[in-house]
Amino acid sequence: MGWSYERAIVSFDVTAKIFDVIPCPSCIAMWDNESRCHAFVVELQRMLCVVLSDPVADELDIWKWDHGLWTRAYTINLK
Repeated sequence: MGWSYERAIVSFDVTAKIFDVIPCPSCIAMWDNESRCHAFVVELQRMLCVVLSDPVADELDIWKWDHGLWTRAYTINLK
């Protein structure tokens, strides 16, 4: 039996003064320290976003949290 990891983001809505716990996108939920990719949280266009940076592929996958769902907003090829 293998290990199961769950990841979440704690967010704070400044306007509403409310904390929330948001699940990570599936591509990041299983991310670990051995991964070649780097994951981080950002705000873009006033929306909560997660960036998965792959230095080997020279790509950034940007996911946005909108209406309770994660959708891939952009894939940026840095080459």
